[in-house]
Amino acid sequence: RLIDMERAAQYGQEGHHFVSRYYCTIAWRTPVDAEVAVTQALVQKGEGKGAARAEADAFRDILARYKQMLEVVLGLFRSRYRVRALDADGL
Repeated sequence: RLIDMERAAQYGQEGHHFVSRYYCTIAWRTPVDAEVAVTQALVQKGEGKGAARAEADAFRDILARYKQMLEVVLGLFRSRYRVRALDADGL
């Protein structure tokens, strides 16, 4: 009990608090088929602009779905924690 009282007194003093910081890293890798299609569209220019545009649109759709899923995950974290993106110094 004496130890608990001492801990409580130390915690009450300014500057003696413990702060925990947690970091979550979310990485994304493009689907292999989309990666191959975009690479082929960039390398092979003989197919015409229509095929390249279709591949770019498909890639934009995949990227939009990723951003949407990321917002869902961030929303789950934000419901219980304070969430902020790291700045250049934090990285």
